[in-house]
Amino acid sequence: MLVIDTLIFERLLQLQRQLLPDGGGLRLTLAGDACSGFRVGLHWSANWQPEDHIEVLKGLRLLADARHWPVLQQATLSAGEQDQCSGIRVFLPVADCDCASQQCASSPENAK
Repeated sequence: MLVIDTLIFERLLQLQRQLLPDGGGLRLTLAGDACSGFRVGLHWSANWQPEDHIEVLKGLRLLADARHWPVLQQATLSAGEQDQCSGIRVFLPVADCDCASQQCASSPENAK
């Protein structure tokens, strides 16, 4: 299950209320794989897509491609800092992967 630190959750919910009071939500995107490393993107989206998985956590609307949700739901979002810039740190646990054969059980294309 996706875990969001309390302070980050409260700030995201506040931003959603300001930016998207009538719908949409925080879109999570996923690129890469467990062998080369996942890259998770976060941005606000006013619209849902037909292929979206929509998860509502205490009012916070999360949108993601349904194929990517099995991987993304394992994430932890917390406050982070990089190069003296504050932001959101996304942690995904190490996946079961046979990198030599390029077969990753948790890659978006293999997720069920």
